[in-house]
Amino acid sequence: MTENDLKWRQRAKQHWLKHGDRNTRYFHMQASQRRKINYIKRVEVPQGRIVTEQAEIGGVFTGFFSSLFASTHPTNFENCLFALGSKLDLEMQAWLMTPFNKEHIKDAIFQMNPLGSPGPDGFPAQFYQKHWEVVGEQVCNFALKVLNQGGSLKEVNDTFITLIPKVKNPKRVTDFRPISLCNVVYKIVSKTIANRLKVILPKLISLNQSAFVPGRLISDNTLVAYEILHSMNSRMKEALTALLNQAEACGVLTPVPIGRSPISVNHLFFADDSLFFCQAKAEELRHVLNILDIYEKASGKVINKDKSSIFFSRNTGQAAQQQILELTGVKSCGTFEKYLGLPALVGRAKVASFHTLIDRTWSRVSNWKNKYLSVAGKEVLLKAVLQAIPTYAMGMFLIPISITNKLNQLLRKFWWGFNEDSSKIQWVNWKQLSHSKEMGGLGFRDLRSFNLALLSKQGWRILQNPNSLVGRILKQKYFSKEGLLEAKVGSGPSFAWRGIHAGLSLLKEGLIWRVGNGQHVNIWSAKWLPFSPPYKIQSIREVDCWCEKVSDLIDPQVQQWKEPLLQELFTQQEIIDIKSIPISMRGREDKLVWQFTTNGLYTVKSGYHLNKVLECAQEGETSGKEKEKQAWKTIWKLRVTPATKMFLWRACNEALPTLANLRRRKVVEHSSCLTCKQEAETSGHVLWGCIAAKDVWGQGVKKVQKLSMQSDLIFDIWSRLVEILSLEELEEVAATMRGIWTRRNNTLLGKEFKHPNALYQLAKTELVLYREALAEDIRAKLTANAGFPRWSKPEEGLFKVNWDAA
Repeated sequence: MTENDLKWRQRAKQHWLKHGDRNTRYFHMQASQRRKINYIKRVEVPQGRIVTEQAEIGGVFTGFFSSLFASTHPTNFENCLFALGSKLDLEMQAWLMTPFNKEHIKDAIFQMNPLGSPGPDGFPAQFYQKHWEVVGEQVCNFALKVLNQGGSLKEVNDTFITLIPKVKNPKRVTDFRPISLCNVVYKIVSKTIANRLKVILPKLISLNQSAFVPGRLISDNTLVAYEILHSMNSRMKEALTALLNQAEACGVLTPVPIGRSPISVNHLFFADDSLFFCQAKAEELRHVLNILDIYEKASGKVINKDKSSIFFSRNTGQAAQQQILELTGVKSCGTFEKYLGLPALVGRAKVASFHTLIDRTWSRVSNWKNKYLSVAGKEVLLKAVLQAIPTYAMGMFLIPISITNKLNQLLRKFWWGFNEDSSKIQWVNWKQLSHSKEMGGLGFRDLRSFNLALLSKQGWRILQNPNSLVGRILKQKYFSKEGLLEAKVGSGPSFAWRGIHAGLSLLKEGLIWRVGNGQHVNIWSAKWLPFSPPYKIQSIREVDCWCEKVSDLIDPQVQQWKEPLLQELFTQQEIIDIKSIPISMRGREDKLVWQFTTNGLYTVKSGYHLNKVLECAQEGETSGKEKEKQAWKTIWKLRVTPATKMFLWRACNEALPTLANLRRRKVVEHSSCLTCKQEAETSGHVLWGCIAAKDVWGQGVKKVQKLSMQSDLIFDIWSRLVEILSLEELEEVAATMRGIWTRRNNTLLGKEFKHPNALYQLAKTELVLYREALAEDIRAKLTANAGFPRWSKPEEGLFKVNWDAA
């Protein structure tokens, strides 16, 4: 069963579904659908003719890509590279020439996706990872021979070339892009080289290029481009960068200035996506075209004019625009619609700019294959895929509230189910669903809070890297005379800056000073006490107090706190907190850190959690009593099927379609229990208090039989059971409750009313079978992970230091 389940998961290629569904119809449908999509039945050739014969289709693709990737016999390298100069210093050269060893090879293989598509030899990376003790020596010897001795890759350099659609319904050859599926041994060699190069790439690649360098994000380029366009409206790539910068230095190319600062930008790169900036003059444009021509001849790459466009600022006349368009042969765009997948300019129609998020989410929500998902599968799809759709845009902009509300509405409809014409009953509101599981929710994201947490990440990155290109541009435009945390939104700001500024309030809530020399930390207004909220000094400052900075409290001669001064100024608890702060003997600088992670670095997860806590405090809500928290947490600890956990969660949230709940929603007129006809059918009654339920409970755990508690709310009963039963007994209770509910539903459908003992035995049998399957799954995972390197603690009396080679 496990082997068959794994086969269908791999064929379906649904990497998001790590938990939840096993070998269900969903995977079969996905695999079948992938096979249909991957099969090319017809293709349109440039003359408009439709080709349907498989042999001819293959010839069309072979001819096109052979021509596309044929060498153009590049020339004039000197003209392209002369402006670049030498960037490799002796230290870098020594680093690159350092011989590789076996640890470098092992690091490379264990960094790979275990089940990525294999090459012609059929072995995925997981094979080498799992059996490293067997094959590791041979793999290392081969790779080191290639890397250190110039050995040949010929015996492993076989490649499958597969075609990936670039658009939803591809029709032409140009709608596909080829990718190479290489053998893993070949990829080990290339990844080892890449690991060596990534250490020095930040020193070689200019700040205008945001790809290829660890730590530089696509968002950097998007923000810089947005700010430049906002200002306008109100590999061999380094050689191209050097040529453009030289043209700027010679005065033949005018970059876009940022305010009145010396900062200016003439181009931006993210991999092969490029933006060039210059004045709207034919003479300047000719210089740009000449530079591109030099680059094309040397690199063999050609500008795709069909995918290129020109954006003109407002003050560019029609005559100048027409002249430039004729000179370049590309189209113009009235508004610069997209750059790196996001709107580069957002005007007054903000909702329209982000409506594609709704369209993309709806296309996934309404996907017919989703109906084959179980409840557990739907939960994972919602969290791993649907809620991730707007993440990229939300990391850049503060999305209009109407858009996030609509997205939440779509996600809510998907969770509870819907038909073409109507939605099903939404038993729990989205606010409750977005609470954590220990507070009775399902941990779905509140998109507004998540948006702010992502924008706070942008603020954090600027705070940590003030000299980055985006950091310098934003500082010059919006906070040139102050720090980021003191910045105002300003007049006429860009839409991107409005979003970052909105995230600063959350960032400031979680920042705290890590005291070094104390010269930058204000005693009375800054947050610097490590243990006592609100992390600030609460003592009132005396009028004649001369102390201003924390450094005033430190004796520089002995690097200790001035005890008499502390006693004079602060309370006893504040003194204890202050003295717990170690004083740097080296006089290190004070540093702002994030107080809600152990390493002091901001994470979106911790920012989101803080924002939810602040929201609850603002609305007067509590974070839940400890007993209630324990009751909710226990549900998710149970070793029962995901469907049983979800049933119990619904029961405790009064989200079961009992007659009492249906009557409350005006679906039915009467709510009397169908079995005993005596009381209203509430969750507490049908699962616990009804005589039919009591007959079942009489078959099981003795402690349950002795419990005389009655309640209409099953959560009250469950909370009490959590206090008195073991986890194993609670698992039996959960399985039995679901069995009682299933019997109730079957009775409504006219099926046999199952005997109490038969129902109880069936629940126990299903529980035993699930535990056995779970144990088998755990054993399989332990076996699969046996080859992975694990951290081990040092021997007694020794210290161990681990670090990343990057």
